[in-house]
Amino acid sequence: MFKKENALNKSDGKISEISLVPKISLRKKIIFFMANLLVSFFRIFPVKPDKVIFWSKNLKFKGNTKALFLYWCRQQKCEAIWLMDRKKFDSEDSPPDCKNIKIVFLNSLSVFYHLATAKFWIREIEVASPGIQPSRETIVIQLWHAA
Repeated sequence: MFKKENALNKSDGKISEISLVPKISLRKKIIFFMANLLVSFFRIFPVKPDKVIFWSKNLKFKGNTKALFLYWCRQQKCEAIWLMDRKKFDSEDSPPDCKNIKIVFLNSLSVFYHLATAKFWIREIEVASPGIQPSRETIVIQLWHAA
């Protein structure tokens, strides 16, 4: 559990409390709850040992996730799922066309199915985000530099 610390405010000399726990709005808490509920529902399906979800920080085909994705797809025979945001989708900067690569947009119900049935989540975002818990069988590979 995070502790609160005291900090001295230089402008007025008063001591104030600082919380290390980020504040999450009620709206986001409800969204996280519903997302976890949907993922839990789709866990009735078995985890596929060859399914990998790639999830970059900016939901584009860039960064460390892209490099690992290209390497993994050359080396492994896997079902690769790349999560993207439809609003940020750019066809010029999208995963290459291959038979085992699938783009899934975040505003679709299939995202929850793929999150529930993937053996690997490869993410470039911090651990606390997006608030969806992986199953016990899922291996989360964290590419975020401060993880």
